[in-house]
Amino acid sequence: MNRGPTNNPITEPATRTTVADELAREIKRLRLEIGLSQRALAAKIGYSRQYVPMAEWENSDLPSAELIRAIDTALCAGGELIALRARAGSRQRAEISTTYPSQHEAAREIRDLTLDADTIDVMAIRGLGILGLNDSLLRDSLPAQAKLRVLLMDPGSDAVATRAQAIGESAESFAAGIKLSIARIKELADAGRPVEIYTYRHVPVWRIIRIDAVLFVSAFTTNREGHTSPTHRFEPNDQGVLHHAFVSTFEQAVSNATRIV
Repeated sequence: MNRGPTNNPITEPATRTTVADELAREIKRLRLEIGLSQRALAAKIGYSRQYVPMAEWENSDLPSAELIRAIDTALCAGGELIALRARAGSRQRAEISTTYPSQHEAAREIRDLTLDADTIDVMAIRGLGILGLNDSLLRDSLPAQAKLRVLLMDPGSDAVATRAQAIGESAESFAAGIKLSIARIKELADAGRPVEIYTYRHVPVWRIIRIDAVLFVSAFTTNREGHTSPTHRFEPNDQGVLHHAFVSTFEQAVSNATRIV
């Protein structure tokens, strides 16, 4: 962008916030310049309508790289928006790169990342919505060569009754769901895929999906399943600790779990 000369001999370096706000303003400017409504732009990029206003809001979280690439292409920005996002991302990056209201809103990005992944790690309770059913989040997008590690609750543990009571289910049906998920994931191993399944015996706090280096994290609460809780995207960040902490949480859980496949 041609901002023209400045009369200020010394200027403060742009912060992450100011560059992110510039990105939001530029998206809106380009959209209006070619006469697109927010709804029309959302349809053009294949995202739900709420993603465009989110990208145009100032003082908000930095939009995902995938979303900005789609908007940049749709608005014929020639990489300008991608470059702005990269600048914003290099300034005191937020540890949480994107927050989604639930897994449903993050599903597209998760599946897109999975398609080219080399390693995929999952820590869940039952895992039905991630891998255990035909229409599960990752079932159809798993590359045949990707190494898959899955951590699920031991269906014979005392933790089953505790968690089942918390969400208003019987322990029997809850355990049956875990067993079904394990059986379905074993099918992938039986087909020759590199799959490892582990079980743990405690009530977990975090639900983690790791696709190569990118994490999608949500929490199990007393009244919400992990997939209905807000889902946070974390990327490696040398200025923060949360990405490292969640990776360590997963690896420690694996080291303390029982491998069954």
